[in-house]
Amino acid sequence: MLLVQLDFLLRMKKSVLGIKGILEVMSYLIENKDSKIHATDLQQVISNYPRLNDILETLEEKNLIEIKIQTKPVRSKCVLLTSKGEIIARKMLELEAEIESQE
Repeated sequence: MLLVQLDFLLRMKKSVLGIKGILEVMSYLIENKDSKIHATDLQQVISNYPRLNDILETLEEKNLIEIKIQTKPVRSKCVLLTSKGEIIARKMLELEAEIESQE
């Protein structure tokens, strides 16, 4: 029984949907997908940069975003949705709209 609970907790920890702020980040990325988005731009939705960085690393691990490091003129992270990320972001927004319309 303990192993089942541990497995459940580990899966929950890795779940993208369980991450606080994920909807806000994905929403920002899909709404601004035609713009060049830097990680610092995302501080508009997640002001705590270390937390934002953790979210971005998780999204990258799940192949929902691609992070490109630019070194000129200054070092910055450019964040792009992958095609998979775009599909997921759109579905998340659709679900949010559906939930909001039920209230």
